[in-house]
Parts: sequence; C-alpha cells; structure tokens
Amino acid sequence: MVALAAAPVLFYSDLTSGPNTGGQNNKGVFITIWGKNFGASRGASTVSVGGGLVDNYPEWSDTKVCFQLGANAATGNIVLTTAEGASNALSFTVRAGNIYFITPNGTGDGNYAAPMNPSDYVIATQSEDGAIGYFRAGTYNQEYGHTGWNTIIMLELASAGVAGAENAFVGYPGEVALFQTQPAGTAPDRSGITYDGNDNQNPTSYIVVSKLYFDTRLGAIGADSYWRVIGNDIESGDVQMTSGQITMGRYWPDVDSNFYTSHDIKILGNSLHGGRSHVSVDHCIYPAAGTDDLEIGRNHMYDNDWNNGVLISINMNEAYAKGLTSTGIHIHDNLFDTTNYPSRQLGTFELGDGSEIYYYNNVLIGGCAGGSGSIYAMSGNVHYYNNTTYNSGADNMGSVFSFYCGDVYGHHYCPESIELRNNISYSNSGTTFYIRNHDNMTINQDYNLWYGLGDFNTNSENAVIGTHGINNQNPQFISTSDFHLQSTSPARNAGTTIASVTTDYDGLGRPQETNYAIGAYEYTDGSGPTCSDGIQNGDETGIDCGGSCPPCTITQITGTSPMIH
Repeated sequence: MVALAAAPVLFYSDLTSGPNTGGQNNKGVFITIWGKNFGASRGASTVSVGGGLVDNYPEWSDTKVCFQLGANAATGNIVLTTAEGASNALSFTVRAGNIYFITPNGTGDGNYAAPMNPSDYVIATQSEDGAIGYFRAGTYNQEYGHTGWNTIIMLELASAGVAGAENAFVGYPGEVALFQTQPAGTAPDRSGITYDGNDNQNPTSYIVVSKLYFDTRLGAIGADSYWRVIGNDIESGDVQMTSGQITMGRYWPDVDSNFYTSHDIKILGNSLHGGRSHVSVDHCIYPAAGTDDLEIGRNHMYDNDWNNGVLISINMNEAYAKGLTSTGIHIHDNLFDTTNYPSRQLGTFELGDGSEIYYYNNVLIGGCAGGSGSIYAMSGNVHYYNNTTYNSGADNMGSVFSFYCGDVYGHHYCPESIELRNNISYSNSGTTFYIRNHDNMTINQDYNLWYGLGDFNTNSENAVIGTHGINNQNPQFISTSDFHLQSTSPARNAGTTIASVTTDYDGLGRPQETNYAIGAYEYTDGSGPTCSDGIQNGDETGIDCGGSCPPCTITQITGTSPMIH
C-alpha cells in the first residue's frame, strides 16, 4: 500500500498573539504550530499569517513547524501551504509587546545578546501584559518566582496577563530548557511552574507555558484560568503528588462570598510520562475543584507507575457541598498507553449536579489492575463518543467501562446519565466484563463495537442494551500498533452522526463515507499508514515518504481472540 499525499492539517499553536518586531534580529516572536502532513522538510512550503509570508523557519517536521513572524505578518489567519494545498486556518493577532530571552544565570536586560535571569523575567511579567519570554538551553533548578514554596517558578497575581496579551514562558526553538528538581536529598522536592494558591480571591490568569522540559519530583504545572499549556515534555511524579503532573482548579470565596473556580484552560499536545511514585492518588492530569470550560486534547500519556492511579482524574473535591457544577469539559484525541504499568485511564469521580464531561476520539491502549475499569464514572453526565480501546480491561471482575455509585464527603454520588456511541472496545482476554454496571443504572449505548470477550449481552453486568451495535466482531485494525481500519472492517461506515464530533483523530472531517466510522479513526482509501513511526513516539498517523519509503512490516489482526502484546 502506498501512503497517499494529503493536504496539511493544523491542530493548534502555542501563541495566539504577539509582536512582529523586536526580539531576535527585530523580526518578532517565534510561533510553533502542530498538526500533520507538513512534510519531513520544508522544501518550497510556506506559512503565512494574515496573508503575509513569515520570515524564517528554525524548526520544520511533518507534525511541527516553528517560524518567526517578520514584517510581512499581519493580524489574521495562520495558514501552512504545501504542494498538496493549503491547510485550515488558526487565528493570530499581531500586537505590541516585549520579547525577552532568559538563561539560568543570565545577567543582562533580556535582549537576544544579553539574556536575563529567570527571576528578572518574573519581575518583568509583574509590571506588564503580553510579555513573551524565551528560555534558552540550560537547567533551571532554583526558585525564581515567589520563593519559599518549593516551586521553580511560583507566579503571583501581578504576573497575570490579560485577554489578547498573555504572559508567556516558552522554550527557545531547537533548544532544551530543562526545569529540573535537584537530586533527591540535595534540595527540597520542587514542582515546575504554578500560581500562588494562597491568593485566594484572585486568579493568575492568561499565562502560556510551552515547549519546556520538566524533570520534577513533584508535579510539573499548576494551571489557572485562561492558561494555555502547550507542547511540553513532562517527566514528573517521583514522590507522592496527590494531584497530577498537570493540575488545575481551586475554589475560594471571592469578595462576594461566592466561589471562584478555575476555567477556560487548554492542555494541548503535551507528553506526560515517567511518574514513579507508585501511589494511586497521582495522575497525569488532575482537574479539580470545579474546573470549567476545559479542553484536554492531543496529549500522550504513557509509562507512569502509579499503582493503578487513573491517568486523567476529573475530581472536583467536595463538589456537591460547594455547589460546583462543571460544564464544557472536552477530553479528545489523546493517546493513553498503560502497557508498561497497567492502570486506569479515564476517571470521572466527584462532580456537582448538572456537570457535563465529553470524551471523544481518544485512543486507549493497555489494561488496568484487577477488579478495576479502564474507564469509569461515579457522577456527572458522561458522554463517550468515537473512542478506540485496545487490550483494555482487567481480570478479577475487571472491565473496560465501569459505572457505580459511592459516598464521598457525606454525599451519595451516582452518574446522572451515561452515553456510549461509536466506540470500539477491544478487550484483553483476562477481562471479565465489557461494561460493569454495579448499581443497575440506565446506560444508553448504541453503534458500539464490542470484541474480545464473546457475546456482549452475556459479558456485561446489568447493562441496558441499545438497539444498534456490533457484537463480537473483530474491528480489523491495520496492526497491533496502528488502529486505523482496514477496508473490510465492520466498524467502517457503521456509526451514527454526532453533531459535536466533526473530525477524527487525524483531523479528517466526519464522515468520510455515508456514515461515521466507529472508533477514533475514519476510514479513507489508502489511509492505512504504510511507514508508521509507531505509537512509541506518539506518531500513529504515519508519514508520506514521497515514494521512497523503506519496506514496512504490517501485522494484521486476525482470528477470533484478541492479540495481547
């Protein structure tokens, strides 16, 4: 099979505004965009912003491009154009603002030739909005912000930006800015970048954290309202965090004795791995305390040893008692891999009445510990659309999906509604149930594909069976590491329309045929990536080799029992 060339697709950018003058060579800010089909090298491809071509391209790969704005850029759309056509658009605003360069031991004023110290940059953000700081190569292992809290950079209220002029902490193109805890026993265990949680009434809002590397024994990033946490490489959680590598959410009485909660946060394209606390209350991402309007998309979570601790835990502590209702939470297009350390993957634990959580286009690989569910909920209105699970579930009465009620903080929680549509559940051979319904709740499930355990009706506990579904048919993935569909897959063209899910994991529009495909990927002719890099580096979408691909070995999944690897 030959990989077909395709037009580029943009997913997101780190910055959404910035100046086109100042900074290095007076050419403005560096911006990074992520997507697919950019080409392994630039060649004659271009990026324009507001119709003007950008100045230079210090980084270019098939999935990520970094460019510097330059004088021709204007407010408008970012568009990447290759020989295959123009991409979709991302909006960008050209504005005034200062650009700084930072090194661990800088002594200058922050220009490119004389970088400043991190503490001086934090001070700069306290007196201006829209500051953009590029952290150069080096190890950042001291306390540079509000000191005394065992955090490398603790931001106070004064460091907040404003709408359209965020204050940014960004890795310089092509270099590794490492935020690192010093070796155990030589200094306190530190987290990376967070806000001052003691300022109860005021948010540290409008912050961008992007392209930084974290090797921290505690958590990496604590986000507040209007934060963008984009494209970071995070290895943290050597000791108990009781939260997440990325965490967000607080509830504090404001001046009117109402509760302020964190909201409007984007967590996109981060790699989260290497947790070793072996404590089940640790997580990759932990939205807590009434977080609202949250997008968690295109992150890669893998190789975390947390004793079955769930990778994403939606846990609004004491939500019912404090009246915290969370809406607008969208968790989509993420890759979860618990192959090395079996663990729960998606958990909805404690939400206020009326809360809504949407999970869609996620790919979930690997099982969890005995008796658990890879995906579970005990509160809220939970919606699962077009997710693909592979080798999921656990033995000893374990399941792929688990729904139950429980008493926490003096309140009895139960899911308010449960909806499963267009999901592929490929169970491992040790799993007991597709769905475990502990309390005989109503479960609305239609157009799902259930495979690996035999008959769905026999192998689901108290589940309410929908009128449509595919029972115990092999979904026919391309291979054990590539979950695109073969042309003969029963999941192809077999789903139902879901108005809120308009693209698939690859960014292709849904549907590609008459009906939606079931699972995270739409089927297209030639969509099976011949020369896939594999899931280990987060690139399941393959590459366009321009006709010069090396030979690839594709192992088809066949037979009637699941393959376990």
